[in-house]
Amino acid sequence: MIKGSNRDKRALLAEKAPRTKTGVGLPNKVEGNDGDFQVRQVNNKVKLFVKYKGIWHGVNIGKSFDKIEEKSAKALTSKDIFLNRKQVSTNNIKSDNNLTLDVAGDITLSADGNNIFMDNGTTRTFDFNTNTSALKIMDETDTTDFCSISVGPSGATIISTTDGDGAAAARLTLVPDGKIELKPVADTGVEVTGCIGFVRTANFDHNDATIDFRDTQKAHLDLSSGHANGGGVLNVVFPEVSGNFTLVIQHHTSAYTVASWRAQDTAGNATDDGGSAGAIRWQGGSAPTLTDGSVTNGARDIVSFYWDKTEEVTYGMVSLDFRAP
Repeated sequence: MIKGSNRDKRALLAEKAPRTKTGVGLPNKVEGNDGDFQVRQVNNKVKLFVKYKGIWHGVNIGKSFDKIEEKSAKALTSKDIFLNRKQVSTNNIKSDNNLTLDVAGDITLSADGNNIFMDNGTTRTFDFNTNTSALKIMDETDTTDFCSISVGPSGATIISTTDGDGAAAARLTLVPDGKIELKPVADTGVEVTGCIGFVRTANFDHNDATIDFRDTQKAHLDLSSGHANGGGVLNVVFPEVSGNFTLVIQHHTSAYTVASWRAQDTAGNATDDGGSAGAIRWQGGSAPTLTDGSVTNGARDIVSFYWDKTEEVTYGMVSLDFRAP
């Protein structure tokens, strides 16, 4: 209880009340009480200081305090803060350093405006639309170029790309560090609108040449030096799945052919077709005689294979002597 005149009481209460002062430079640590404010000019900037637990905490005007109770924004835990529109008077939470959220439970972002954005400080590049269940990823240099992933009823999902200038150059490339698997539910299928193409590999004849169908379904062999003809082996390597494969053999001015064929599995081992050490099952039961390049210079033969991965069996047939009229 405060004794004395009303004037004395008011003076004493005013003395104990928080004070606001102005000045130049940093406040003296011995002056002021907890709850006092000072507006001071420091290094040509105006800063606001508040004293808390005997320490002056200062920020530039327009910034927020980041060291109340000796904690900075980068060290806050989920027990320290819970922010909603009723608890903060600003639309921005900023940090001049890195910001890490490390919680023992879940993190929920609830946006009544339906969008959650991410940017690089200047350009918005990510847009999560919680109303349409869509993610939009934009190119930093031109935000009209973007990729989007959207989910509709029954989980129907669309991945699309958009070229903002209408040049239709927004390719979609998948580069997995492994194989790509398409596994539709039974009795449905894979539907393709448009054509499917393959990159052709180019191979040149040399002793024990290899055609590697693990990399493509279409291959080209330039049979120009005669090494395979001279006793070498033409190895044909197949992937870990069954499929149809095509090899074009180009002839030149000599009667070069392939002396021996051998099929290999994806590990490079000779296929186990009844212990035949990589033999190919040719149409008619014998390896083909290729076109004589010395007679028809520039002629090409097409060799078609069906590779049965389950039984490790290779079937082959040849169409001969393709040339211009």
